[in-house]
Amino acid sequence: MRSSHGQELATREEPSRGEVYGEFQRIQEAERQAASSVTILDLVHRAFARELSGAAPPNALPNAQPAST
Repeated sequence: MRSSHGQELATREEPSRGEVYGEFQRIQEAERQAASSVTILDLVHRAFARELSGAAPPNALPNAQPAST
């Protein structure tokens, strides 16, 4: 339902269109609510705590080796 650069897709005017767009608006509102409860400072604290604990980030690949410098 999303296209590049946040542009709305062109669709025909059909009875089901309102239902689809209504659901999409509910999804967007849920995303906004979830995002509003997280700050950059929260993310920094999480990353710092993860580094201190030695835990891998949730999206880390298994058996991944850190890059050498």
